[in-house]
Parts: sequence; structure tokens; C-alpha cells
Amino acid sequence: EHLVMPTSLLEAAQNGVQAEIDNIAMYDRFLTFELPADVAAVFTELRNGSVNHLNAFQNQVDRLRPQEATASAHPVARR
Repeated sequence: EHLVMPTSLLEAAQNGVQAEIDNIAMYDRFLTFELPADVAAVFTELRNGSVNHLNAFQNQVDRLRPQEATASAHPVARR
């Protein structure tokens, strides 16, 4: 019930974008608490990883979006 099955690669990449935005917000919230230095360092690294993943997912969305629009307009091009 918690899994969302994407219907396309574009939708999967868009889901990835949202997941990473949510992860970044979660780690930013965690980092507002008084934490031991090692825990804060781990949360910081995890947030930074999510930033990198967000960039990768967004790049994929940017690559796929024009392709899907072109493929929809020209269904023969998909064959």
C-alpha cells in the first residue's frame, strides 16, 4: 500500500525528485535539534547525498520530458 508503481520512466524520475526533496527537508529538520557531533555529521552527509540524488533525478526528468512530448506527438517515432 506504500509503494507507487510508476507508469513511465518520467514518472519514476519525478517520484525520485519528490522523494529527495522530502529527504532533504527531513535531514534539515533533524539538524535543527541538539545532536552529538557524529550524528549531526551523518545527517549532514545523508542530506548532501540527497542533494546529489535530487540533481541526478532532475537531470533525468529534464532529459525525459522532451522525449515523451515528442513521442506522444509522433507515435510512430517510438517504434
